[in-house]
Amino acid sequence: MAVLLLPGMGANARMYAEVLAAAGNPSDWRALDWTDHRGCATLPELAGRMQEIHAIGTGDILVGSSLGGMVACEIAAQLNRRPVVLIGSCHRPDAIPTRVLAAWAAGWMRPGMLRALGAKGRGSLLARMAAESDPAFIRWSLRALHGWTGVPASALARIHSIHGLLDPLIPCHRVRPDRILVGGGHFLALSHPRQVADFIMKKVQEIRSI
Repeated sequence: MAVLLLPGMGANARMYAEVLAAAGNPSDWRALDWTDHRGCATLPELAGRMQEIHAIGTGDILVGSSLGGMVACEIAAQLNRRPVVLIGSCHRPDAIPTRVLAAWAAGWMRPGMLRALGAKGRGSLLARMAAESDPAFIRWSLRALHGWTGVPASALARIHSIHGLLDPLIPCHRVRPDRILVGGGHFLALSHPRQVADFIMKKVQEIRSI
């Protein structure tokens, strides 16, 4: 039974480096990179491919940031109602304002957007990951989000959520998090790794005790 951490759009497994360190680098925690999206038309199809490529099973615990949380929800539903741990993410498209998707599409990789997401200058890890991200995957993700119907709560065993009060992309008032980080923005794994690690460890313990 592994704890699998899915990254946000434009990010990769490196976004969880400080979270893993804060948790003591557990041997059963794995931060994943995105698989090749080509040939997939929707988020559920990408979720199915992630499930196959990474051999994700019903005993694994899915954790996801932003887009990674949405894909984690799709995988959990495909695995017959598994629980998920969401970090600045959501399971419904109505949690993401339409204007935000438009701004995201127009402003990806611009300094203003990166600052809003939590990048502290062009040399920050978030800025480096964004610069290295595949533009085709970003475009595909935005199209997929426009057509995403979401995952009903009834399709998931339990939704555990931590969210930033200042999140500009998925406003906190549109979700129902278990914990709100008052000074948190969108990419909490980068800005608040200790709090995120503590939250994941607590929820993993709860899930495994059931």
